[in-house]
Amino acid sequence: MEKETIRRFIERADLPQVIKDGVVPLVEHGPPSQMLQEYGAEHESDVTVIGAYERGRLFHSLIGGQGPRILETFKTDILVVRPQPLSQPRA
Repeated sequence: MEKETIRRFIERADLPQVIKDGVVPLVEHGPPSQMLQEYGAEHESDVTVIGAYERGRLFHSLIGGQGPRILETFKTDILVVRPQPLSQPRA
């Protein structure tokens, strides 16, 4: 199910087809901060890119999120990509 979600996301992305063809989806199970660190160490990554979701303070206070834990535990650089707002204000 997750790989299908990734595949659809890549299909809709505004990227050249050659870039899309080079994306290899990977789904791992476990704590995100641990899984990302293990993958980065195994592949000698210089930077890790993670996506951020737009969620309210209520969500984070009740459920929490992995973003802060990932940022606190990583020893390498992290690039956080935020989603575009659903509605763009008109100029």
